[in-house]
Amino acid sequence: PPCLVVLGPGRSGTSLLMQALGALGVRLSDSMIAPGRENPAGFFEDAGIVRIQADLLRALGAWPFSPLPADWRAHPATAEAAARLRAVLLAECRPGAPIWGFKDPRTASFLPLWREVFATAGVSPRYVLALRAPGAVAASFARAYGVSVEAAEQVWVMRTCESLLHTGAQCHVVHYEDWFRAPQAVLAGLSALTDHAGVNVPAKCSVSAPPSR
Repeated sequence: PPCLVVLGPGRSGTSLLMQALGALGVRLSDSMIAPGRENPAGFFEDAGIVRIQADLLRALGAWPFSPLPADWRAHPATAEAAARLRAVLLAECRPGAPIWGFKDPRTASFLPLWREVFATAGVSPRYVLALRAPGAVAASFARAYGVSVEAAEQVWVMRTCESLLHTGAQCHVVHYEDWFRAPQAVLAGLSALTDHAGVNVPAKCSVSAPPSR
């Protein structure tokens, strides 16, 4: 069975992308993390996956916005996280069920682990990369999370490069700016990716793009 994985740095439109995928019929998790000040409409992130990856970061002693330690794959906590992630996949990605998708910005750093988990669970991932102009991401990220613009730029570079590296650049790319320039084209591309090729995307969609900020 397939699984849709949304990648991208925070403040790049990943939450909007998950909302749109849900509107197109992608099955989202029943348990989502609560909306916050940064995303009052919701983050659209699986609470279990967020918890597992946050726990692994803490066990590794890693800062969320910096590269992982060089030996992170050999850490005992990594094997434990792999088992927990595999259990999530086996529960969500069932043969014959509607395609399921998830996102968590931390996923980009853990893609080598995810690829192993996908293989052992017999799940075929399809990657969607959310991109946005780096200057806009850095400014929004710095305001939302109280870090310097320089640190925000580092996050954009790190998570974008990790996404491209660990997927072999085999990603369906969605540019945040295209939600405002050509939303129907974006939705049509996502529709094809989710096995809904030929779906007549409505002229008016229930997904509302937030103001660019």
